[in-house]
Amino acid sequence: MARTLTSTASQNSAAAKEASSEKQVSAANEEYDAITDKIPEKPITVVEGASYGMFILAGLGIAAACAYGVLSELLFDPKEFVVFNKALERIQIDPRVNVRLGEPLRGYGSESNSRSARQHIKHREYYGPDGLYHLAVLFYVKGPHGIALGSSLGLILT
Repeated sequence: MARTLTSTASQNSAAAKEASSEKQVSAANEEYDAITDKIPEKPITVVEGASYGMFILAGLGIAAACAYGVLSELLFDPKEFVVFNKALERIQIDPRVNVRLGEPLRGYGSESNSRSARQHIKHREYYGPDGLYHLAVLFYVKGPHGIALGSSLGLILT
């Protein structure tokens, strides 16, 4: 029984020491907070505010340019794809081509095993004798009965 009394007494004294050290730490923190709360901050000058505004505008401009670049690549088809799609639609409804190559018809850029090479459509941009901007595309059309080479000229309105 004497042992239990001494062990509880030593535990109580250790807990009291911990509590007093915590009070000292919290008092020191409160003094520090009271000192730092009273330090006045320097107001921002007009020049600093204007320079911050310029940095913000420059950042927004760069972000807008990046967004335009990404959206134009994702949403708008390149000119050669527009001419290619129109030419392929006309070829697919032509009965002479359907008799010769069969149905369904597929169009692609070049005859290759590489997917990226098949998606690249050969094209040439030039100004015609009429002074207008033209685009010539060269592509392959494949059907069940064979392969043909297709070409188309397109007028590009700028």
